[in-house]
Amino acid sequence: LSCLHFAVSNTVLGSLSIDPTNSLERVFTVCCLVIGFVIASMLVSSLSSWLVQVQMMRQGKIMTLDNMVRFMLENGVATSLAGRIEEHVRTRIDIKPRLREEQVDALEMLTPALRAELRSDIWGPHLISLP
Repeated sequence: LSCLHFAVSNTVLGSLSIDPTNSLERVFTVCCLVIGFVIASMLVSSLSSWLVQVQMMRQGKIMTLDNMVRFMLENGVATSLAGRIEEHVRTRIDIKPRLREEQVDALEMLTPALRAELRSDIWGPHLISLP
């Protein structure tokens, strides 16, 4: 048990300055170190996953802009027009289109009455404003 405690504490950078005095304390210490290792691993994994997603989204935008610039260069688009087009695309590339009702799968689970109430709530103000 002492060897396991020593190995786990060195693996997860646990401190050996507090020495357990009996087997129960040693088992508790090893369990705490293992739990700490698992939590730290999950944190690093989540952070890595998030960073990869951000990088992939940025890469998609960069490829879109690169293709547009390449298209304009290959077709001899005037520099002033190409600049305006690129500026326009850069401002609109992050705008996400509004979701339509048929794109939200969870709405299919609603009862007809609840769905009608939802539609009334969404479209009612627009219909009232019409003459």
